[in-house]
This record gives sequence, structure tokens and C-alpha cells, in this order.
Amino acid sequence: IIDSSEGGDRAKRQRTSSRRPLRIALDVGTIVARAAHGLGSMLVDERHLTNYGRSQLQEEANAADPSAIDPLQAISNDGQKRAYVNRCTSYVMTRIKALQDVSGGELLVVIDGAT
Repeated sequence: IIDSSEGGDRAKRQRTSSRRPLRIALDVGTIVARAAHGLGSMLVDERHLTNYGRSQLQEEANAADPSAIDPLQAISNDGQKRAYVNRCTSYVMTRIKALQDVSGGELLVVIDGAT
């Protein structure tokens, strides 16, 4: 003789174990925008803010490439740009991992929510 409550529990366990994990689509565009705006100060050279600083930059640029149309563009700040991209990427990945830990489901990362 099988107890009806025992059979019901078994069926319930089978249903709960076969559930698919929760999937959440996450549009990271806002997280990327927040990182870009929040960390944008890393790209600013303080010397642009004063006349003395601008003249220093002008002299450096003229020494780097005297034939440049815009001498201030001749100064390369690739290291600064690389550090900025690394910080932004780290911020975005940290936010995604934190949301994944809190939600307990699968996150589907979407760059543009309209597509």
C-alpha cells in the first residue's frame, strides 16, 4: 500500500528538480555609461586648465612633431587610455558578477537592449 502523500512529495520533487534556472537579460549599456562618465577624469590632463599648463603642452607637442596641424594631438597618452579602459572594464565586470551573485540565476549580457 502506497501512501498518497508520499507519491505527491515524490512528484513535487521531480518537478522542482527539472526546473530550468532563472535567466535574466541584463542590458549593460547603462553600466558601461556609468563607468565611462564616472572614470572620465582619468583622461583629463590638469595642464589643460591653466594658461601656463597649456603653454607647457604646446611646447611638448611642438618638440614631438613640429609639422603637426594640431600640436596638442601629437602628444600620445596611450598608457592613460589603456588604464582608463582597464578600470572601466573592471568596474563593469564587478557589477555583472555582483548582480549574478545576488540574482542566483543565469545572466544573459546584452550590449544594446533594442536588438
